[in-house]
Amino acid sequence: MLSRLRSLWRNLVHRGRADRDLDEEVAVVFDLAVEEKIRGGLDPAEARRQALLQLGRPSILAAEVREQRAGASLDTLWRDLAFGIRLMRRAPLFAVTAIVSLALGIGATSTIFTLVNALILRDLRVGHPEQLVEIARVTPYGRGGSFSYPIYRNIRDGNQAFAGTLAISRSLVQAAVDATPAPIGRFVSENFFELLEVPPHLGRVLGPEDGRPGTAVVVLSHAFWQRQFGGAPTVVGSSLLVEPVPLTIVGVLPPSFDDPVVGRPADFYIPMASEPLIRRQSWLERPDFNWLAMIGRLKPDVSIAAAQANLDPVFARTIGEIAQTVRDPESRQRYLSHRVALESARGGLSDLRRQFSRPIVLLMIAVTLVLLIACTNVVNLLLARGVARRREMALRLAIGASRGRLIRQMLTESALLGLIGGAAGFLLSRIGAPMLVALVSDGPTPVDLNIEPDVRIVAFAIAVALGSSLIVGLLPALRTARVEIASDMDASPRTLSASRGSTRWSQALIAIQVALSLLLLIGAALILASLRNIRTFDAGFSRDQVLLQSISPEKAGFTGDRGTRYWREVLERVRAVPGVRAAGLAMITPISGGGVDLTMTVENRAGATPATVYVNRISDGFLSAMGTPLRRGRDFTPQDGGGSAVAIVNDALVQRFFRNEDPIGRRVTLGNQPGLEIVGVVGNAKYLSLREQDVPTIYSFVLNGSDNVGLQLTIGTAGDPRLLAPVIRREVQSIAATVRVPQPRTLAGQIDQSLVTERLVGRLLGAFAALALLLAAVGLYGVLGYSVARRTGEIGLRLALGAERTAVLQGVLRESAVLAAIGSALGVPASLLLSRALESLLFDVKPSDPIILTGCVVCLFAIALVAAAVPAWRASRVDPMVAMRGAQ
Repeated sequence: MLSRLRSLWRNLVHRGRADRDLDEEVAVVFDLAVEEKIRGGLDPAEARRQALLQLGRPSILAAEVREQRAGASLDTLWRDLAFGIRLMRRAPLFAVTAIVSLALGIGATSTIFTLVNALILRDLRVGHPEQLVEIARVTPYGRGGSFSYPIYRNIRDGNQAFAGTLAISRSLVQAAVDATPAPIGRFVSENFFELLEVPPHLGRVLGPEDGRPGTAVVVLSHAFWQRQFGGAPTVVGSSLLVEPVPLTIVGVLPPSFDDPVVGRPADFYIPMASEPLIRRQSWLERPDFNWLAMIGRLKPDVSIAAAQANLDPVFARTIGEIAQTVRDPESRQRYLSHRVALESARGGLSDLRRQFSRPIVLLMIAVTLVLLIACTNVVNLLLARGVARRREMALRLAIGASRGRLIRQMLTESALLGLIGGAAGFLLSRIGAPMLVALVSDGPTPVDLNIEPDVRIVAFAIAVALGSSLIVGLLPALRTARVEIASDMDASPRTLSASRGSTRWSQALIAIQVALSLLLLIGAALILASLRNIRTFDAGFSRDQVLLQSISPEKAGFTGDRGTRYWREVLERVRAVPGVRAAGLAMITPISGGGVDLTMTVENRAGATPATVYVNRISDGFLSAMGTPLRRGRDFTPQDGGGSAVAIVNDALVQRFFRNEDPIGRRVTLGNQPGLEIVGVVGNAKYLSLREQDVPTIYSFVLNGSDNVGLQLTIGTAGDPRLLAPVIRREVQSIAATVRVPQPRTLAGQIDQSLVTERLVGRLLGAFAALALLLAAVGLYGVLGYSVARRTGEIGLRLALGAERTAVLQGVLRESAVLAAIGSALGVPASLLLSRALESLLFDVKPSDPIILTGCVVCLFAIALVAAAVPAWRASRVDPMVAMRGAQ
């Protein structure tokens, strides 16, 4: 082993000296063989001939020995790489075109994989993340429901499968500091950091002593400590105002800590025991307030299946106790159907993962198609280059190289292209990944993802680069190695270029490129058409002239009757602003991501059974501000706030409960509130989602006594609402200086944020389709240009015999149209199959929409003809005499 290592070092580091020594040794052996034959009676010339027959030429013998010595494969690889670099320097246009094509494809693929890694694959940087499991709630509406604190407490204390169970709030609280964006925090159980095995960077983390009622402490994230306090070690023991309760800072977390909620890390963490201090109406002991996520750490040797079996009866018993307090049988039965499901939480909790998992898969498919199109371009380049190198390869075979050696050399050259393209693509992905996260962040809440490159991202980029190298290099290498020594060495460059085999391969690859490009183009067109539809259909309210202002006066002590007076003054001031046509209050604004369901019963109707309806609490002026049409009856008025029990219903509720009756004047029981009189009927409006079916909805009056918490000020404007935003904010701030008034937002912006998935997929598919069309056009241009150059002599002869130049022009354009037609024939059926995966993102458009399919095919033909225009023009301008002379 030591001897071989010394030999390897000598052959690689001191290669020149080793080669000289080997040449001398071979020469000595050859001379000894000649001398031995001379001593045997042969003359010197015959002795030398016999030695050559016995041993071979000394140069070939030395080469054979070099191939067997230590480090020979590395030496050969180095020589092939050096030769490939020389070839690239000799043909810079070819090299740049191939590298740019691969860099674009690999860069796009690595960018999307970076998002996949951040959302799905990356493990939390906590102790033993593989032991963590998410306890997810499964309801009739799907997976992902939250839990109340009493449910968490029962699961924590009643299970036997977990070494511990932690809770973390899905709702956020804000710190009262002057910073943009406002620092946000979460409530966590006192065992949160202990269970995650996270040590403090400064001070201490939360512990059992922080579970006592009245605890008022907080732990800061490392980033927030640096940003807000400049990394001062004296921060421990100081206070942080949180809405606006002073909490004592007891510690700072290490920079490596990952918040379990992926994409939305908190700036600070508060123990659950502090929640009643911060929320005036505490959720802590409310079994019907579900606001917590749960994570358990499995005990050693306990599987997820065993933990599930242990947890099911605990949850069933807990949910059964809570269901007994539900009066409505339908709601009680639906509540009893809830269950829990365990899944690995080694990557954390992420609503983003659930939201974007399917779109990310679609985008990975799309970028893979782009990469294949880019590889196809490089294959065509290498095929054309291989034709030009057939004489070189024939000469190498003639002097002793094997066909396997030729294939290995060409694969090394393609690997060099792939690695350079991969490095450039990796750099492009470092630019594209933050832009991609910005697109994902363009939703209801900002997103903060860890997209720093790790081993997985680097390994993926290398694997894609090497895989692309194999794809682009294998076919050209196999075809180039199939040279015939006699015919290819004697052939002229013109004869070699006339090889139709490579042209047929290139045309087939171009047809595949066209099909893949059409696939992406159709997908992008479907998504963009869906976005147009969803932005223009009648949702039951005005989108473009509504301003939304969030205010929480109850945090400043404006509650009960005092809060009602405050809201009345806000409405009066805002309605007096020039340009405001109406203003009102609402518990829920359209497409804000929340909703409330209650059971409703029509009173004085025999056999009436409770049914679930959607509920919104609003004030007078809200429906006018939203532009929701009043069908009959009347709107709310300020006088309805004097304790009267009135309600307004929508068309869907009338259709379900009062199909053949007039609902005006009828009374209903809503939840625990009987005697609500229906005074008006309004049109249907979307609140939970733009895609939802029309849901029976009842509106009750909001400014009744203490029912004025968590309201949104809604302003209908006569013009652009953004112009009135500063004026309205100043008016509201002037009423009470102690009430924080954040920046208002438009309803159109809120709706756009709800479409972040569709916009992300639409933008990226559009960009990928444009890139694919560009690559396909470049490939088509190259193949047609090569075809015209190969047929120059034929074209000149045809022109000399009287062919019209327009006929030559049409012939080249026809060749382009045929390739586009073949690609379309392949692409349209494939798009009909794959676009089914887009159906969940489509709105009022079908994957087989004939207008979209026809438009995409026409667009593809137009691009193909544009790409063929220059080669066709060159073919029509061929000089017959020059072409025929060059063909001889």
